[in-house]
Amino acid sequence: MNVTIEVFITHLQADRVRYLRREILLDDPDTAPDIAVRDLVETLFTGSPERRTRYLSHSTSWRYEASGRVLLTYLVCLGAEVPLCADNRWCELHADDFNLAKSDDPAQPAPTSITEEQVLSHAIRHLAFLKLHACDETIDSIVPSDAVPLLARANSTLAGQLHQEAN
Repeated sequence: MNVTIEVFITHLQADRVRYLRREILLDDPDTAPDIAVRDLVETLFTGSPERRTRYLSHSTSWRYEASGRVLLTYLVCLGAEVPLCADNRWCELHADDFNLAKSDDPAQPAPTSITEEQVLSHAIRHLAFLKLHACDETIDSIVPSDAVPLLARANSTLAGQLHQEAN
């Protein structure tokens, strides 16, 4: 089985998320996913794997693909003071475009297809819950306060919450 770490490196704004998506093949069984993500972020932003960048890293999901690959998804929220690297191509996801992948079969919860934007929307909901409900000084110091409106929109329902139709 192939294990890959999918990393969404984000810069939050009031109405959108700017992001980079990177993959790391976890081919060394002695490397913890958290360390692999840290090394990626530090290398991208400082050129060295030493910890010098302010960011929050959070594992948000995993999924199995028919090819036999397991994807572990991490969201990295950069501190507001971290400059966006001009040599990277940043994508944007607007708050109006948050959308979750869903399955129509409760006995088989994995959706038949999942887009990058859906994975990121799910991850942003995790961050929204942490920022708006966890009362954590570390999160508060990294997640910019001007991103609270964005997170409030993502937090309208908790990640993974099931809705039952009335009988």
